[in-house]
Amino acid sequence: MKLLPLSLQGGGMILCVLLLRSFFQRRLPRTTFWILWIAAAVRLMLPFSIPLPILRHGTPALSDLSPLLSQTAWSPAGALSGSAENPAEMLSTGGLSIWHVLWAAGAVLLLGYFMVSYLRYLRIFRASVPDDTSEIQVWLDAHRLQRSITVRWCVEIASPLTYGIFRPVILLPATMDRQDFATLQLVLTHEWVHIRRFDALTKLLFAAALTVHWFNPLVWVLFVLGNRDLELSCDAWVLRHIGREYRASYALTLLRLEEQRAFPCCNQFSGHFFEERIKSIMQYKRHSAPVLILVFLVVLIVASVFVVQPVTSANIQIQGVSGTEENTEADNISADGTDVYEIAVQWAEALKDRDAARRYSLLADDSKPADYEEFAAGVGVSSPWVTDYDVTLDGTTAVITYRTETSEPETYIYQEVLELGEEDGQTVVRAYHVTVNYLREDLYEEAQEIQKQVLEGHLTWRLDPESVALGFAHETLGLSDLETVSASDQEVIFRTAAGETISVQLYRPLQVEHGFLAVYGYSIGSNHTILDNVAIY
Repeated sequence: MKLLPLSLQGGGMILCVLLLRSFFQRRLPRTTFWILWIAAAVRLMLPFSIPLPILRHGTPALSDLSPLLSQTAWSPAGALSGSAENPAEMLSTGGLSIWHVLWAAGAVLLLGYFMVSYLRYLRIFRASVPDDTSEIQVWLDAHRLQRSITVRWCVEIASPLTYGIFRPVILLPATMDRQDFATLQLVLTHEWVHIRRFDALTKLLFAAALTVHWFNPLVWVLFVLGNRDLELSCDAWVLRHIGREYRASYALTLLRLEEQRAFPCCNQFSGHFFEERIKSIMQYKRHSAPVLILVFLVVLIVASVFVVQPVTSANIQIQGVSGTEENTEADNISADGTDVYEIAVQWAEALKDRDAARRYSLLADDSKPADYEEFAAGVGVSSPWVTDYDVTLDGTTAVITYRTETSEPETYIYQEVLELGEEDGQTVVRAYHVTVNYLREDLYEEAQEIQKQVLEGHLTWRLDPESVALGFAHETLGLSDLETVSASDQEVIFRTAAGETISVQLYRPLQVEHGFLAVYGYSIGSNHTILDNVAIY
């Protein structure tokens, strides 16, 4: 998945978490939002979606589509036309654009900031010395983890903090009173919870997401609120460990310490957030089992919506990979059709992203057109745009059915057939052609039903192009007494009694031989009208 779509999808998840946080932060455990922020950051850093095997009903099996596999298909000129060029897109010729440079510059600057901050505080951490206070050693013996924890003190910090992932260290300020064992226990327990939950790693994840997606303002929101909710969740864990009756003592300890933010990967609270934190501590309560089940369902649903990708976006039905001598090329490519499917998905994703260079690279050498600019201009249109697609396989043939949408809104079906083969040990696209050219979805479903009846022999009569065009002229245009000048599958030309020329453009939406026809448009004299495929016969 490309960076911009990934960032937009992650941004959608952040908005969802923000809405949940706005309405339910007083009703759901703080840990809910901590987990959701982690899931959002993982979504931003995960360059792919997890496929969910849910098949969409109504998509015909390839065996039913076999009559589509003709080598020619008429594409109505100018149908729902739009330019594939977009000045805001990344260059598709393999070179760097200004957007690549700007993104890289921002990422490097932010990474440099985090690295400089880390190195500066690493010097402070290394200047610390072990704290051998007997009370601390007793506490450590009672709170052992699989990772060994070390407690140190340092004169250059004003508040306790934790650093390190595999060899964690709790760093205490030298001015902290070691004789106040009650306060010491609360501070150590707080830092111990951070270590136990790998919160240092979570904060690094937030920082990495911000570095990669710095251009997305919603990711800045994730970075700020994610770190805040991490602290609020940590407080809740501490109170669950020590007991709700210690809320006041814990809040007073925080008030005395007045921790200040010092390092992006360390604990922080100040100002309004500090007040929110104290209120959250005083309002803490244990949640019942139904609430915890609800939390689990909320996290599962939100994560599923944005991390899991239904297979309806790349549906696959593998048929006919028999392994016989008649299908040796399919066997050479892949015994289970995996390579063919992956190439077909890449081909479909390239159309979805309007990435002509990617499509061009998937073609066999002898199938690449000589004029690349003309090829690139035909890869996708600005409207309708691809939102979803299905891939159906039959050996080395793939049918890709795209769902496209417009701003009206309206949904159209676009379909391609690929013939795949092997070249230099790699699977490539040897030939491709369009079988459905932006047919409105309701008409596509009607066309499928008619096609099914034709294939099953229930409809043995179909009108020829001349009869279809003549019927259209009579019924829709209200014209009669027409003389046929010429007729083909794509166009029928009539002449009226007054000598006026009428042209009716036709095409077969599903390329069924002797099947039905759709009227694409008509011309009377020099005036041409596009009908948006409203007439099917």
